[in-house]
Amino acid sequence: MELYVKSLHDQEEILSVMRVTKHDSPSLFLDGANQLYLLIVNRPTPQWETRHFQMETERIVEHRISQWQIENWAIQGADERFSYWLNQAEIILDRNDFMKVNRKRLLRISEQAKKQRVYIEYSSFLRYYLEAKELLQLGLAFDAYQAILRALEGLARLVIWEGGQQPSPALWVQVKQVDPSVFKLYEELIASHEPLDKRIELLLLPIEFHVMSKMKDCTQLLLDVLQSRNRPWLVKELSQQPALAGSQIDLHLLLDKMAKKTIVHEVLLHNKEKSIYEKGYQLSG
Repeated sequence: MELYVKSLHDQEEILSVMRVTKHDSPSLFLDGANQLYLLIVNRPTPQWETRHFQMETERIVEHRISQWQIENWAIQGADERFSYWLNQAEIILDRNDFMKVNRKRLLRISEQAKKQRVYIEYSSFLRYYLEAKELLQLGLAFDAYQAILRALEGLARLVIWEGGQQPSPALWVQVKQVDPSVFKLYEELIASHEPLDKRIELLLLPIEFHVMSKMKDCTQLLLDVLQSRNRPWLVKELSQQPALAGSQIDLHLLLDKMAKKTIVHEVLLHNKEKSIYEKGYQLSG
C-alpha cells in the first residue's frame, strides 16, 4: 500500500489525493473497495477515469478526475457520488493547497445548482405520481406500487435539495431527519397492513398536496426562462435553452400541469405551412 501511495506522489500531474477507507470489508458505497482514492489531475481529458486494483487483501478503486471537472463542479454543483466521498475523505497529498481551497466550494450548493436539482426532482416526482394514479385506476396495483415508490423517492430527494443538502445513499435516514412527514408517507406505503391498492389510494391525496403546493417554487428555473422574453415559447425552444438542456424532463407534461394551475398560460400558435396550431407557453398575468 505504501508503494501505491508513493507512486502517486511521484506523478507530477496529480494535484491532490484524497482517500476514503473502510478497513473491515469492501463497501458497495466505495464501489466495492476497501479504499477509494480520489485523484485530481492537471489535464483536460478524460474528465473522469476509473481504475481497479488488488493489493494483498485490499481492494482499491482509483478515480482520476480532471482539474477542469473540479472547476466546473465548483460552479455548477458537484456529482452526488463525488460529494458523498468528499465529505468523508482525508487529504493525503495537496499540491499548492488545491483541495484545501476547493473543498468548501465543492461542498457548497450554489443557488443555481439547488434550483436546477429541485426542478429536476420535482419533475420526476410529478411524473411518477401521475403514473401511479393512472395505473391504480386501471386496476394494476403492483405497477402502481412501483410508480408511487418512485414518486416518493423523487419527493424525498426533492426535500433534501430544498433543505440545501445533497441526497446520500442512506436516503430515508436523511429524510427522516429533514422532513419526518415525508418519511411517514414512505413508512405508510411499505409497513401498512392495508391491502396494497388501499395503501396506494390513501397515499395519493397527501402526495397530490405536495405536487400542487410545491409546483410554483420547484419550477422557478423554468419560470425564469419563460420570463426572459415577452412572446410565447415552444417546447422545442425551451428544451434547447442552456439552463434546461440535458435535464431529461418531460416538458409537455410539466407545462400542461402548470397551465392547469394557471402558473403559465397556454397559447395556440398558427403554423401557416401546416394549417395547424402548435402550443406555446408564457407566464400568466
